[in-house]
Amino acid sequence: MYSYILSFNIGYVYSKYTADDYITYRPSHKFTSSVSLNSDKWSLAWGNDYSSSVYVETNGSEKLDGALIGSMVLQVQVVESVLLNLKMENLYNDHYRYRDGYPEPGFTILGGLRILL
Repeated sequence: MYSYILSFNIGYVYSKYTADDYITYRPSHKFTSSVSLNSDKWSLAWGNDYSSSVYVETNGSEKLDGALIGSMVLQVQVVESVLLNLKMENLYNDHYRYRDGYPEPGFTILGGLRILL
């Protein structure tokens, strides 16, 4: 018989900076959430991260937009010590940047094999 575990996680971080200059690349607001379903042979997790806009320079008011990034991870146990992994990143294909001039990739699929010794 299989057992299942469903879990939810929510997080929020607020940062207030009191420097004379702007603090670069640090969001004031960051939200995280995830939902996961786990069984004896597999697990599935869906997560989201939202970061608010960030300053680009310490002496300017230019900002990069905030971004909502979604991901999904599936892990399946093939045999007792071998697991297959599939991860999808940037589910919503958001065109975001963490650093000015360095765009992040769009929707990405990664796969892997995990062997437990």
